[in-house]
Amino acid sequence: MVMVGDVVDGWRRFHFEGNMFFDSVYGPADWLRLRQAYPKLSDDELLASQEATYQGARSQSERDVRPNYGRRWEHDGDRTLRDFFVAHNMLHLIPPR
Repeated sequence: MVMVGDVVDGWRRFHFEGNMFFDSVYGPADWLRLRQAYPKLSDDELLASQEATYQGARSQSERDVRPNYGRRWEHDGDRTLRDFFVAHNMLHLIPPR
């Protein structure tokens, strides 16, 4: 395992908030926990989760440093979790179903 800041083996940490899951996702094992919390959602549906801006109260720099995505009212940003995964070259790290 290679850890650099909030990146472990190419996976950048992000926080996910929803009614069924509220935790940081540090790697593929945590993605499996997230997936298990939402068994009826596909990975594409999870990746469509939006960034938390709290109606613009969180600055872009804060969102870049502490990424937060989810399925609650505060997740009203334009960027999706898929955008985050693409920007950090992580899509290939999602465990297969």
